[in-house]
Amino acid sequence: PNGTPGEVWTGNTAVKFNGGDGTKDNPYQIATGEQLLKMVLDAASEGTYYKQTYDIKLNDTSNPDWKNDARNWVWNNNIFKGNFDGAGHTISGLYYDGENSKVGLFPYAANATIKRIIVSDAFIRSTGFGTGALVGDANSGTVKIIECYATETVSVESTHSKTGEKGAGGFVGYGGA
Repeated sequence: PNGTPGEVWTGNTAVKFNGGDGTKDNPYQIATGEQLLKMVLDAASEGTYYKQTYDIKLNDTSNPDWKNDARNWVWNNNIFKGNFDGAGHTISGLYYDGENSKVGLFPYAANATIKRIIVSDAFIRSTGFGTGALVGDANSGTVKIIECYATETVSVESTHSKTGEKGAGGFVGYGGA
């Protein structure tokens, strides 16, 4: 249920992290897509520390037509308020094709730090606003994004066009005015 490092995400949520206790000195260890999802769904992330310890594959992108069989990444209303260190690891195969607003690896972040992540081979498309590869909506509080990168194989698009609201923003979908 917790996934296997190096293998493609099963679509499930991990029961536990790969180690750690969530403190600055001993962050929760994230080695699989299942554990990454556990973190994203954690409604009590405020002040918690997480560290990625392996490259994570959310979908198998080895086939040029990988998007035809891709598994949608989660959308939720939780606000990530923790500290995530990707440790220079890659998250590949991020995929979302749907109608929700605030879509990204982290759908919504506030008073958070997200650092040292490489996003590769990703496709995010929505009819909603706030569509980004890393964060969908970073409009509340301070969100620090440090040393995060997207490769040229990342595509983000939104067909949202309501007056006063923004569609896609690339790395961060919506960051406020």
